[in-house]
Amino acid sequence: MRNLETDIYARLMEAAEGLASLRGIPLDIGELCRLLGVAVGRTRIGHARALLVDAKKNPKILLPPADQAPEKYTPWERFLIAHELGHLVLHHRSVPKPQGPGEYWKTEQLCDAFARWLLIPESRFGELGKRAANTAAQRLNFVRYLESKTEVNWAAAAMRVTDWHPNVIFLQLRRESEKTLKVCFSSTRKELNRKIAITEPLAAVLISHRTKDTVEALAADVLECFPSVSGASSCVVMRGPKDFRLAAVFDPRAEAILVDNRDRGAVSCAT
Repeated sequence: MRNLETDIYARLMEAAEGLASLRGIPLDIGELCRLLGVAVGRTRIGHARALLVDAKKNPKILLPPADQAPEKYTPWERFLIAHELGHLVLHHRSVPKPQGPGEYWKTEQLCDAFARWLLIPESRFGELGKRAANTAAQRLNFVRYLESKTEVNWAAAAMRVTDWHPNVIFLQLRRESEKTLKVCFSSTRKELNRKIAITEPLAAVLISHRTKDTVEALAADVLECFPSVSGASSCVVMRGPKDFRLAAVFDPRAEAILVDNRDRGAVSCAT
């Protein structure tokens, strides 16, 4: 299974690069769908994020209804459309459908990776991403650059940076209630859904950080509520529109954070 998964990953990344390499940035995802003969529509689709239907004859990607114009896609919707195009690539290449929950989630992770590579192509950003200085501030700033330049959601941009630099962890927290903050995105999944009480030192620091879009260093002792971030060489936070965005960098030799890309998947917030 591992060899097959590696082969599928390679084929998806090759397809993403081929589709993106000759097109502008940000990628016009609607135009790409038209060129591929894929319709995009909006309808009620239950709890699904998006759906690919009739892939064999008349492929169509369905999104939930929205207030904006039918072809005006948010960064999150651009990612969802790209993800569904990944499923279409798998279908065209006769990759067997997943059997069981384990294979299903592996396929979802692979299509998430395809979406990142399509919207943030290696040929345009690979060298720039690899040359970035190995500091938490640089990593967080580069995510913000990708988010703006390519019109992707923040979580997808963060995961793309981890494709180049597996020694960084990104976290996104939101105010859940008057008493808690909640991790709504974790690039390694390890801290996903963890709740941080307002009385915790980290919460006090974050809430006091009132200036949006400015990067501020975090002291190591306030990160004790995140076991997987323990031992980071540097950590920073930036306040987003409705959230707090953290980056923690480890010594590249730290084995605990050097996770194979195929074992990770973006749990992407719709931001």
